Amino acid sequence: MTAPTPAPQLQVGLGTAEDPGSVHAITDTGTALLVAHYPASGAGRLHLLDPRTLAPVRPSLPVGHEPRAVAWHPGRNQAYVMNRGVQSYSVSRCDLGTGTVTDIPIGFGLIAIAVDPVADLLYTADWAHKRLHVIDLADPTKRRFVPLPSSPIRLAVAPDGTVYATLYVKGLVPADDALAVLRPDGTLTVAPIEPAHLQPGSLAVAHDGMVYVGALGGGTVHPLAGVHDPATGQRLGAVPSAAGVRDLAAVPGLSRAWLATDKGVQFLDTTNPYAPKTLEPLAIGHAPYAVAVTADGTAYVGDVKDGTVSLIRPHVANLPLDAVATLLTEAGFDTSAGLGTALRAYQTFHGLPVTGRPDAVTAAHLTAPGCGNPDRSTTAEFVLVGKHFKHTNLTYHLGAMDMPFARDDFTDGLKHELIKVSFDEWRAVLGENFHGPFEFTPVADPAAADIVFSVGDDPVFHDTGWFRTVYAVAKWGAAPGWPKEGGQLPIIFNRKIDWDAPGYFEVDRHGPDFRHVATHEIGHAFGLDHGKSGNVMHRNASWYRVPKSDDRNGFFAMYGRLPFTDGVGLEVLPGVNHVAYSDCERHLVVHQPQDDGWTWRRLTADVGAPRMSRGTAASAFFAHDGIPSYVYAGAGDRAHQIWHDQGQWWWADLATESGGAPAVRYSPHAYRNGEIQRVVHGTPDGRVVRLSQAPGQGWVWEDVSVPGAAAPDGSPFAYVDGVTGLDVIVYRDAGEHLRMLWEGPDGWGQVSLTEATQAENPLPLTMMPLWGEHRAGERHRVFGIDHRQDIRMYFVGDDGAWHTRSLTGELGLPECSATAVQRLPDDPAGDTWLVAFADFTGGLWELHGDGDTWQVRQVQVDGMPPVGRTLLSVWLSDGQRHIAYTAANGNIQLLSRPLGDGEWHRTNLTRVSDVV
Repeated sequence: MTAPTPAPQLQVGLGTAEDPGSVHAITDTGTALLVAHYPASGAGRLHLLDPRTLAPVRPSLPVGHEPRAVAWHPGRNQAYVMNRGVQSYSVSRCDLGTGTVTDIPIGFGLIAIAVDPVADLLYTADWAHKRLHVIDLADPTKRRFVPLPSSPIRLAVAPDGTVYATLYVKGLVPADDALAVLRPDGTLTVAPIEPAHLQPGSLAVAHDGMVYVGALGGGTVHPLAGVHDPATGQRLGAVPSAAGVRDLAAVPGLSRAWLATDKGVQFLDTTNPYAPKTLEPLAIGHAPYAVAVTADGTAYVGDVKDGTVSLIRPHVANLPLDAVATLLTEAGFDTSAGLGTALRAYQTFHGLPVTGRPDAVTAAHLTAPGCGNPDRSTTAEFVLVGKHFKHTNLTYHLGAMDMPFARDDFTDGLKHELIKVSFDEWRAVLGENFHGPFEFTPVADPAAADIVFSVGDDPVFHDTGWFRTVYAVAKWGAAPGWPKEGGQLPIIFNRKIDWDAPGYFEVDRHGPDFRHVATHEIGHAFGLDHGKSGNVMHRNASWYRVPKSDDRNGFFAMYGRLPFTDGVGLEVLPGVNHVAYSDCERHLVVHQPQDDGWTWRRLTADVGAPRMSRGTAASAFFAHDGIPSYVYAGAGDRAHQIWHDQGQWWWADLATESGGAPAVRYSPHAYRNGEIQRVVHGTPDGRVVRLSQAPGQGWVWEDVSVPGAAAPDGSPFAYVDGVTGLDVIVYRDAGEHLRMLWEGPDGWGQVSLTEATQAENPLPLTMMPLWGEHRAGERHRVFGIDHRQDIRMYFVGDDGAWHTRSLTGELGLPECSATAVQRLPDDPAGDTWLVAFADFTGGLWELHGDGDTWQVRQVQVDGMPPVGRTLLSVWLSDGQRHIAYTAANGNIQLLSRPLGDGEWHRTNLTRVSDVV
C-alpha cells in the first residue's frame, strides 16, 4: 500500500506563542470544521474553520471550562461541546444559525458525549456512576439513565441508533475492559476485550457498520486498534498501534481510518477486518489528540500541546486513466459517455463524494477486493437481476474445489459445510413458516444442478491485473436456461486466493473469508445484484456472513409474496371470498377459491396498474351490480381502482378520471351510497376529499373539508346515515381527536366528538383505523383505539347527546392492538354488532352486542398462530362470518364460522394458495 502523503500540509495555531492552549476535539459538518480549544485558563471556545484553508468562517463561540469533545446535530444545525473542567461538567449547546450558546448541566463524572440526530437524543457517559445519560434534545430536562457494568470512556452512535461505549476501570483486578452495545430497543450486550488492562477508549463507526476501537495500552500490554462486530461487539481482529490511541476517525465510504497516537498520526486499513494493517505514523505536532476525516479523505489533527490544527491531504490516485476506465466497465458503469459521467454514476451509487474524478477515495473503492459481478448503476438500494427461481427445492453440485493457496486442512468437507451454512442463512430470511421453505440438495451430476460451485480460473480474475483482486463470480451470462429448472448457474471461486474460514480453525491465517464470499455469491444466484454498503451484497463487502436489511428486502421482494399489509376481505359471489393485501413489492395480491382449493394473483401486475404506496392498505367494496372492486393509493399518491367485470380485471387512475383529484395521504376508504360508488381520503395539505361516480357517469371529486375542522391525521372512514341517506365521515384529526363531518341538505357540518364528550374524559386516539355505521331507526356507533389501547365507542344516547365508553375498561379486556367492526343483520340472536380485536400477545377476541350491551369471547382454533400485524378484517358471506389477519409467522389466516352458533374453521391462505 502506498503511504498517504502528508504534503502539502496546512497548520494553524488557535492560541498564542506564549499560551498555545489545547485542541482536544475536531468534528466535520460537511461545510466547516468544529474545533474545541482552550488556553491555560481553561476558558473554552468553539472555532469554526474552513476545511480547505483552516481560516475562521465566523467568530468563535464561548463554551465551558476545558472542552474535550464536540458532537454535531445536522438537523438542528447545532454543535454540542462537552466541558470536562471542574468549573463546568456540562454540555454547551451552540446554535450555529444564531450564534447563541446555552448550558446543559450534567454533573461530576462526565467524560464523553454523542448525538443521535435521528432520535434527537444526546448521550453522555458518566464514568463515576457507571451509566449513560439519555437526554431529550427537545426538552433537556427530560432524562433517563442506562446502567452499565463498568465505567464508560467513549461513545459512538451508529446511523440505526445503536450506541457503542468502551468500558474500563484502570487498575481493576480482574480487568473489565469491554465494548458495550446498546440497541434502540433497549437491549444491552457487553463483549469483553482482551488482553487485560488494554484501556480501550476512542470509538468510530465505519461506513459498513464495523466498529473501530483504539486503546491506550498499559504496563506490558501494547496499545492496539481493533475491529469489532457491530451486532455483538466481539473483536474480529486487531493490530498494534505506534503508541496509545487518543482518538480515531473512519474514512467515509472506505474501510480505512486515521489514528491520533502519542507518536503521531497513523493510517489504518481494515479491508480485512480479521487482519487490519497500519502504516508508519506521521509526526505532526508534539501531542496529537483529536482527528477528523472529511468525505474526500482529508484528515485533520488537533494537538493538545501546540494548540494547532493540521491538515493532511489525501494522496493523489496514481491509477492510469485507462485502468480507471477498465475498472468502471468491469463494475458495470458505461464509459462511452465520458469518464467523468461514469465516475459520477459510480460515486453516486456507492455513496462516495461525487467529484467526477478518480480521487483517492474513489480509486481506493474501485480497487478494493471483492466480487467480479458488475453493479447495476441505477440505485444503491437492493437491485434485482430480474430473474429468480420459480421453485424452492434447489439442487447444487460441487465441482473441482482445489485451493492451492489455502491451508492444507481446508478440506472439501469443510467447504461443503460452509456452503450449506450460507444457504441456510438465506433460508432463514423467510423463516420456516414461509410456504414451501427452500430446500437445498447436493447432487452428483452437474447437469441435474441448479447451481454449480467450483474453485478455478475465469477471465474476470485476470482483466483487472494488479489493480483489483476478485474473489469470485456468479456467471449469469454462462447459464443458459437459468433460473428455470434445467439451467445450471456456475459460481466460481478464485483458486489463487489464500482462502480462510475464520472461527473454524484453531489458528486463523486471516485470508479472505470463504463463508462470506459463498453467502454473497449465493445471493447472486438467487437473483440479487450488488446493493448498499454494510450488507452481504455490497461489491466490496468482506466479512458480513448474515444477510442484512438491504439483502433481506431484496430477497423478500423476489421470494416473499408474504404480506406487508394485512388481508382485507369481502364476499364477491355467494360463498366466494376474496382476501387482498399488499405484498413485499407493494403489488396488490388477491386470494380467491379455485376448485377445491385457493389460488392467488397479483392484480396490479396483471393489469399494469401502479404499485401500492408503501405501508398503505387497499379498501375492498362492491362497485355497480355487485362487481368486486379495490381502491388504493398508488404511485404519486394517486387513488386507483381495480375492478372485475365481463370476465376480466380493469384498472383506472381516479385522479385522472375525476379531472385531477388531489393526492392521497394514508389509505383511501371506498364505500357505496345506494348506486353511487364513493371514495374518501385525506390530502397532504390537510383537506378531506370525496370522489363519486353515479351509474353511467364519470368520476367527480369535491373538497368536503369544513371550516374549523382540524385536518385529518389518519385515514378517514365514511358510512351512510340511515335516517338522512347522506354521508358521514369520521377521522382522527391532527389534535388526535375523533372528528366527524356530516352531510346535510345545505352543506357539511362538523364536530369534535372528543370535545363533545369531554366530561367523560376520553383519551386521544391512536392512528389505528376507525369504524362507524348508522342504520334507520338506530343511532351512530363509532369505534376507535385510544392511547390507553382501549376500544372506545362513541354514540348518541337517549338524551340526544354524544357519549363515549371504554369497552375495554367496562368488560375487563386486554389492551387492544387492532380492531375490525361489522353488523350481523341476519344473526338469529338479533341485529347485532361484531367487534373483532387482537391483543398484544397475539390473541384474538370477539365482542357481540346490540350496540349497548356486550358479550366477549376469545377466538380459539387448534393450531391458530398469533396475530402478528395491526389490522384485522371482518366481513359476512352467505351464512358465514369471516375474520382475516396476518399471523406472526407472516401467513394470511382466514377464520370462518356460521352466523349463528358454531365453531371457527381456519384456513392458511398463504399455504393453500401456493404463494411463492
